[in-house]
Amino acid sequence: MSLISVKSGLLGIRQFMKHQSCNSTTLIFERVYQPHLPKLGGTPKLKKRHNILKVKEEMSTPKDLKVILTENSEVFGVKGEVVTLPKYFARKLIYCAKTAIYASPDNIEKYALGEESNQTVTGRRMLFWLKSHPVFECAFPQEKEWNLKTDNLSRCLQRDFDVLIPASTMTLPDYEITNENAFDDQIHKIEIMVNGVENVEIEVKFVPRSS
Repeated sequence: MSLISVKSGLLGIRQFMKHQSCNSTTLIFERVYQPHLPKLGGTPKLKKRHNILKVKEEMSTPKDLKVILTENSEVFGVKGEVVTLPKYFARKLIYCAKTAIYASPDNIEKYALGEESNQTVTGRRMLFWLKSHPVFECAFPQEKEWNLKTDNLSRCLQRDFDVLIPASTMTLPDYEITNENAFDDQIHKIEIMVNGVENVEIEVKFVPRSS
């Protein structure tokens, strides 16, 4: 049985836990000698022996913590997503950055993305990434003749940016984009339909591809 004497508040407990390295363990203490019950309306009189505590129960706690993101993050996810993070990062988001809240049942019901949402979590991530990305620079051959098709642009985005966007979800501008007008530093706006739910507009710039 582990005994500890409490001095100056919780100082003894903190020192005990520090020596035990209980970073992922919750300790429940109880007094070895219980004080006598005071008279009605009075306060118990504590003596030195009443400051001796023993460990009643040792509970292992998970190292990770579930939180709900309240803002979009390029690192952790999108707003409303429930993510599991190490406690250090989770508490940093909650208390320092204030971009997350605890994933309690009430908070999940109020703030988490539910099944009633038309867009999936993956779709929201894709939308956020496309909107926050700067101009997409796609490398195309300058000397060969070509007329831009959605298939060409889809392969370019997969090759240069490692993102797979089906050609059927893209809408090109009303004008034609060819090797003759693509390399004049003009920025072209392309519409992409994500999961058939929401449109997002990206900016594409064509640069000569080195042989």
